[in-house]
Parts: sequence; C-alpha cells; structure tokens
Amino acid sequence: MIWLLFPLTLVIYYLSVRLYRRFPNPLLAPFLVSLVIIIAILLILGISYPSYAKATKPLTFLLEPGIVALAYPLFTSLAEVRRQFIPIITCVLVGAIVGIIVSVGVLYLLKGNAVMLATIAPRAVTTPIAMEVSKTLGGKPGLTASLVIIAGLFGSVGGFPLFKLLRIHSEAAMGMALGSASHALGTAKATEINPKIAAFSSIALILSAIATALLAPVIQLGIHWLTKS
Repeated sequence: MIWLLFPLTLVIYYLSVRLYRRFPNPLLAPFLVSLVIIIAILLILGISYPSYAKATKPLTFLLEPGIVALAYPLFTSLAEVRRQFIPIITCVLVGAIVGIIVSVGVLYLLKGNAVMLATIAPRAVTTPIAMEVSKTLGGKPGLTASLVIIAGLFGSVGGFPLFKLLRIHSEAAMGMALGSASHALGTAKATEINPKIAAFSSIALILSAIATALLAPVIQLGIHWLTKS
C-alpha cells in the first residue's frame, strides 16, 4: 500500500493542475487541492506522515533543485533588480524585522511560551532556513515548517487577488511582498503570472532568508527577555 503513495501523489497533483486550468479560481490552486486530498487519504487509511514522507522521498529530494530553479526569473531581470537594489535591501530588512516582531509579539500576548515563540519567529522564510533557525532558537522545526507552508499557501492563493483589491500594480512591490511573506510558494505563483514579479520575489525570498538567519541571535535574546521578564 505504502509504495502506491508516490505515484498517487503525482496523479493527484496532475489532476489538480488540470482542474485549475479548467476553473482558474484561487481556491482551486493545485497545491491547495492536492494538500487537502492527500491529507484526507492519509487520515482515512490511517497512514502516518513519516510513512508518507518515506514513500515520497524522491519528491522531497527534488525540492531543493526546484527552489534553486526559482532563481531563473531573477537572472533574466538582473539588470532591473540591480538598479533598485538599495530600496530592495531596505524593504526586505524592514519586512523581516516587522514580520518577526508581529509574529512573536502577537503570540506573546496570547501567552505563548519560549518554545512557541522560537517556533513562530522564522515562519516568514523558506522551509529549510526556517527549520534551521527554529532549531537554533530552541523551537520545534516540524511545526515551523507547517507554519511556513501555511504562510506560503495564503500568499500563493490570496496574494494576487489582494493586490487587485488594493489596486497595487507595481511589479516590484508585488514581487517583494510575495517573496518576503510567502517565499517559495509565492515565488512559484509569481512565475506563472509575470517573470518580472517573479524576479523581485526571488530576490526577496533569498534576502529574507539571509536576514532572518543573521537576526537569529537577536531574536533569541528578545525571546529570552520576553519570557524572563
């Protein structure tokens, strides 16, 4: 039974893509539909996540080169990104700091303990970096990964409808917002829509990860101060 999970995952995603192309609604995004169906199957059949992860390990292996491939739109628009590099750096740093403060601050007000604060602090960067930062801070990397996926899911599904609602037309602004808040999933969605938006999203994704990793010691001190005060 377990060995069927790998081809089943591929079939589910393929059918989800076909469904989205037929009915291009944000709520029918292939990643979201596939996620819901696979979770339902695992629950119905009583299959644990470790068993599923083991069966689909080839897909996990392809995740890292897939993330690297997201840098291609950045390469094609490198000249334009260079012209706006200072505003980009400023935007990413401010976004990373504000994101961490808001996440940790809200959870602290909800009486979250030190472990949970460390778990949520890096939730706005791509999964591998977020898990490492969470581990360094003393959080729960597995839960951090789930929070990262949820953030990416919201951005990839609701990002462009929100831009339309707020009448945001700047390719740089849309790309920076997606890359900073929704990381790989947001960048993947931007790649489908516009290569320039994807380029800015890629650079925001990379710089946000670097900024969060560098801020880890400061975050750790802040969490220690909050939980000990």
